[in-house]
Amino acid sequence: IQVASVQTLMRRKMPDAQFAVVDECHRLFDFYNKWFFDPAWKDIPIIGLSATPWTKGLGKFYTDLIVAGTTSKMIEDGILSDFKVFAPSHPDLKGVRTVAGDYHEGDLSQAMGKVPLVADIVETWHKLGQDRQTLCFAVDRSHAKMLHEQFVASGVKSAYQDAFTKDDERQQIKRQFHSGDIRVVCNVGTLTTGVDWDVRC
Repeated sequence: IQVASVQTLMRRKMPDAQFAVVDECHRLFDFYNKWFFDPAWKDIPIIGLSATPWTKGLGKFYTDLIVAGTTSKMIEDGILSDFKVFAPSHPDLKGVRTVAGDYHEGDLSQAMGKVPLVADIVETWHKLGQDRQTLCFAVDRSHAKMLHEQFVASGVKSAYQDAFTKDDERQQIKRQFHSGDIRVVCNVGTLTTGVDWDVRC
């Protein structure tokens, strides 16, 4: 058994295998064109796993979709937490370009960083978050920092984390979050896949 990131496989000779499992397969890489369509892999089964298999173009790489479970069934079975979704404001996305089917990060950051919208996020948390332990997701680093500053300015103990936050600092943030010393952690791209924190909001 070999376990490797896509980035590692890109830089090395592909190992021989009887089959391959691709986790988070909705995240497509150009490398997949080279790998999946290599004649040496023509008869090798490749299994993709994803909780969100809606990326445009997945059908080019995988022939069958097997639904192992639905969100509602997993909530009913106690595997996933039940949730409520509130959508307080709708940002003006006029002028926000799309790239590869998703919003342009820089354009979206500007749209989401407007003061009334950021303030609305914090106000809504005070109203509906009810002081629950919260992970706050942002478009990019500047948006996450702005949200963090707004939470702090409103009297909420908040922390900020991004890809450049050192491991020891991340562990400290996690400890403070679980002890209740920090209520909100504003982050970008770090508290997503594989995170198992006691989050309430």
